[in-house]
Amino acid sequence: MLNLQNKKLRILLIWLFILSIFLILALINATDQYIDNLLKQNDSKFLVEFFWKLTTWIPWFFLLPLLYYLCQKLPVYRYGIIKLILIHFPISLFITAIKVSLYYFLSLPLRSYLVTPTFFYKRMLEVLIVNYLADYLIYWLFLILIYAVDYYKKTRQKELQTQQLETQLARAQLQVLKMQLRPHFLFNALHTISALVHKNADLADKMITRLSDLLRRTLENTDSQLVSLAEEIEFVDNYLEIEMVRFPNRLKVEKDIQKETLNKLVPNLIIQPLVENSIKYCVAPYSRPGIIQIQAALKKNRLSIQVIDNGPGIKGTSSEVVRKGIGLSNIQERLKKLYGSDHRFELINIPEGGLIVNIEFPYSINL
Repeated sequence: MLNLQNKKLRILLIWLFILSIFLILALINATDQYIDNLLKQNDSKFLVEFFWKLTTWIPWFFLLPLLYYLCQKLPVYRYGIIKLILIHFPISLFITAIKVSLYYFLSLPLRSYLVTPTFFYKRMLEVLIVNYLADYLIYWLFLILIYAVDYYKKTRQKELQTQQLETQLARAQLQVLKMQLRPHFLFNALHTISALVHKNADLADKMITRLSDLLRRTLENTDSQLVSLAEEIEFVDNYLEIEMVRFPNRLKVEKDIQKETLNKLVPNLIIQPLVENSIKYCVAPYSRPGIIQIQAALKKNRLSIQVIDNGPGIKGTSSEVVRKGIGLSNIQERLKKLYGSDHRFELINIPEGGLIVNIEFPYSINL
């Protein structure tokens, strides 16, 4: 409620500022005209000159919301500059005619002559001829100004969004590192390696390599918010190889990744925390085998990623569980920053036992 009030107040202040600019322009024009009349020894009253010039500028104040609306409905990125010029050409002729007409009628009370029907049409034509070109140019100047301000605003918003995404990515990297460097994880990994050194040196060496790759990837300072699904799966595979050595007979991983999804871009470090959760709740607490499935498929213009396990599922609603989990809430926040409301992130209990974590969002291609 407070944010809505602040937004309304900000909009009101902006329009008051714009109104003050038109008043200043009218004041400058009136002053210039008044001084010119004095130098020419013409009879002139400053207040009359001011209100006369006001009738020139005030119509634009009331037409600006219409211009702003048109600019919002006709964005440059959608139509392109050439097409926009062609679209605005007939619109500019019509709106300029409205403006000149408003000026003529608003200035009628300031005229010192009697307006007869014949004189009305004669003066109307004269006003159109004299003022139309100037107001037509002003229309295009205002149009360029509105587009420029809107472009600047969107650029600033994009920069702010990029900064927020970088912060979210840093948080995700730190969260993954935190999960993987927890004392019990590191102890278990090193203990497994130590036990393998004398029994299976090749496997121990492989596990050390995977652990090194995993930690190096986590610590990499990358500016990329998105990576290909192939890269993300490779990272998850490194992580799973370590976990499979820890749970040789209890962890089973099945992957169903459509080939055409591998070059699609996904948020960096988004799948591994989901797999980590599945291992934590589906495999580690039980002696029975735990099955984790990773699926990726295209659905029209969207990429669907699912992590499915045969664990106990969740207690409570999907949104409640996501809010409570640091890793899950981080994923949700990053999806929101990247795709706005055009995404799905949900946790679904399987009736016969298990959990489906479903993520869907519009895809782009990593060329």
